[in-house]
Amino acid sequence: MRSRALVIFSTICLCVFLLAAITHLCAKSPYLMYQLMTHYAPPETTGLPAAEYAPVAKMITRYLQTGRNFQHTYVVNGMEYVAFNAKEQTHMADVHSLFFHSTWVCWMLLILSFGCLLQFDNNAPWKSLPHMLTFRHTLIAVLAVVTAVIILACIDFDSLFVLFHKV
Repeated sequence: MRSRALVIFSTICLCVFLLAAITHLCAKSPYLMYQLMTHYAPPETTGLPAAEYAPVAKMITRYLQTGRNFQHTYVVNGMEYVAFNAKEQTHMADVHSLFFHSTWVCWMLLILSFGCLLQFDNNAPWKSLPHMLTFRHTLIAVLAVVTAVIILACIDFDSLFVLFHKV
């Protein structure tokens, strides 16, 4: 029973690590950030000129990586504007902090999952059918949950986004 629990735990840790790693890679892509901004926050709702979306997307992805200088200024008809108010800057400071801490959690999950696997002698769990089935069933369960969340996001992203922020 102990070995089955270790297989389940290590599988979940690996899946969470992979999901977090994918999230981090996506957050570092100015192109993807630009696409998401134009789709979910078009210029007519944000007031930010469409020409400023590419530099803002680049600034946001850089900020998520470094934590420095979250602000974008632009000029319209000779007037200088800032893209983000104090509340938005505070929110992004929180987001950056979450990204920073999730990086450490990510690496700890990876180390934990490999640590669990090292508890076995001679890779025995990977040679036995019951342990392989446990690994597969756990993997399928985690992927089913992720798939359900993705389907919910496709159906109603706004509600999922609000729920995510409430959590």
